[in-house]
Amino acid sequence: MSAGAAACTCYSMGTSASPPRHPSPRRRRRTWCSTRRRRRASAAWSSASPATHRRRRRAYLRRRSTWLTCTPGIAWCVTLAVRRLNVDGVGRLLTDGWFGGASWSPCGRFLTVVAEPKAAPSASHFAASAKGEADKEATRGGGWALREDWGEKYTGVTEPALFVLDTHGEAGGLLRLPLPDGVACVGQPTFRPGGDGGFDDLHVAFTGWLPQPRKLGMIYCYQRPCQIFEASIGGAVARWVGGTEEEGATAEVPVAAVTPALRLARSPRWHPSGDRLAFLGSAEGFETHNGPVFLGIAERGGRP
Repeated sequence: MSAGAAACTCYSMGTSASPPRHPSPRRRRRTWCSTRRRRRASAAWSSASPATHRRRRRAYLRRRSTWLTCTPGIAWCVTLAVRRLNVDGVGRLLTDGWFGGASWSPCGRFLTVVAEPKAAPSASHFAASAKGEADKEATRGGGWALREDWGEKYTGVTEPALFVLDTHGEAGGLLRLPLPDGVACVGQPTFRPGGDGGFDDLHVAFTGWLPQPRKLGMIYCYQRPCQIFEASIGGAVARWVGGTEEEGATAEVPVAAVTPALRLARSPRWHPSGDRLAFLGSAEGFETHNGPVFLGIAERGGRP
């Protein structure tokens, strides 16, 4: 058998070798045009000025941020107006999944947040005192005083508190809500839904942690003695918006315990009707790092 016949037999058996295939004229034309377009685009991009590059980059980011795909095959054009809110009256906003949280009021105007209160200014013992400022003299050395925090990633978090923010900007600063008696700090706020949007419908449920035995180690020992409370803040917010509530002062609001019979109750969630509240709780609590909890429901005006 000749060499040519052997080669033809090899192709017919479907081995890895294959006869050379030449592209069609149409394919060659399409490849040449696409290569030419790429070369032109590359030359135009390299010769553009830095200002042109920045303008094109901003246009690309604007197009990418305004088109959101909500459903497969359907694109919606969304225009977002971003406005920065003033929270200079607090020391540190808490945005974690345990203490932190933010909740909108049913009317969509007020926002409750969790933050570390701003510490009072203190001076060194060796600093020259200012004449006639006895209040600053009383806080000398306060920056070195021991303030027990919750440890680990909560270093510096000592007494988280609830603050109400007016997103319309008519009320100045933030309104601080009081801590219930015997509670070291609060968190996990949620506004009660429903109502007609008036001040009387502003109720906030939150979790309050007790200070004993100690704060250190919340990230791993998070099953601490805690209770769920509900605060009716409508009257305080009305006085605050009306200008009769002193800016920066702690408001006086009625606070009621929702789960007084339980040693541990946390993570409140309102029913859409606003008449019931779901939570996680335990009647006896734990002396260890963790343990089982039950899912409970508390009726407004009743017992869990």
